[in-house]
Amino acid sequence: GSSSAPGTVHPSPMDASAATPASLAQQKVTSKTSIDTTSSTSQKISDPNEPNADENKKNDSDQQSAYEDIIRLYHTRVRELFAAQVKTLSFLTYLLRGFTDQMRPYEEIMAQNVISLMRNCPRDAVSTRKELLVATRHILATDFRRGFFRHVDALLDERILVGTA
Repeated sequence: GSSSAPGTVHPSPMDASAATPASLAQQKVTSKTSIDTTSSTSQKISDPNEPNADENKKNDSDQQSAYEDIIRLYHTRVRELFAAQVKTLSFLTYLLRGFTDQMRPYEEIMAQNVISLMRNCPRDAVSTRKELLVATRHILATDFRRGFFRHVDALLDERILVGTA
């Protein structure tokens, strides 16, 4: 087994909700340094006469830079995961034509998930949203449009349909 500090939580690879920017920051920053993610005003005030003042400022700068890198990486991974989900939906729309009978039990679930993807699409993922709209158009061109009947109000909300970007 691997040794770890008491109280350390290791999220499973499949648990996307556990991979928050703060938890990623804790993984990247080594045990000799730490980042206080609870408050942005809890920075150390160093005495300019202190011999390690410049080193402390450099460490604080390095920690902030590492945290910003982790936040950027986190948002990149979220966009990549979302794009993969939309590509999977595109593949499923392809399956709708050839395997209608086998896909029929998933009609409602598919409609709910398409609406969920529309609601949660990142603002800056314009090409992903376009691909999502194309896949939705293909679904609506089949008999699977019945799954969307109870979601008409959501589809008519422009913030959901085209996003806020």
